[in-house]
Amino acid sequence: MAIVQVDYLASIENGQNQLSEDTSDQNIEPINSIQNVEEFRSMESEERQENKRRRTLMNDKQIQTIEKALLNHPVMKKSDGTLQRWAAELSRHGSKITADQLKNWLSNRKGKLARAAAKFKVGQHVILTDDKGQEVGKGTIHLVKGVWSGKNLVESSSYVVDVKELKKSAAQSVSCDIRMLWNSSQLVLIQQQLP
Repeated sequence: MAIVQVDYLASIENGQNQLSEDTSDQNIEPINSIQNVEEFRSMESEERQENKRRRTLMNDKQIQTIEKALLNHPVMKKSDGTLQRWAAELSRHGSKITADQLKNWLSNRKGKLARAAAKFKVGQHVILTDDKGQEVGKGTIHLVKGVWSGKNLVESSSYVVDVKELKKSAAQSVSCDIRMLWNSSQLVLIQQQLP
């Protein structure tokens, strides 16, 4: 592929169709249309993707193992020895995981959980769903951060919900007043109706 001068690409985009003085080099080929500029950018983007570092992702078994471990060891990240042991344990279930990779994964997970917690706010009305996504009740968010019944809400991806209605069947609901822990992925925000 011939080398194309970037300032020439900019001049094409600005409607100027003149070559700069530096284009006399035999390795530089002028581009005569916007389509060629787009082709060049597309090829450049593909090259960047190829040069990108491959990331080692944990398989489902590894993720399930570490998630279960976090329920028992919520402060795992603070101890290098613990990270080393868990990295070795996870490596037995799939691709090799280093302590640094595990530390980064834990940090990313914490950020992801914090962003998810910001999705709902105290007082919002929600629909409670089961594992299949079917509605099982309605309620109001009571607590989104902190600890409730010994569980860190952010780390467990859960909210405390004041349940006001439970479904007995598809056609019948029962009023109630129960406060319970509910998985955030099984809550759907009820959009408020504007007057």
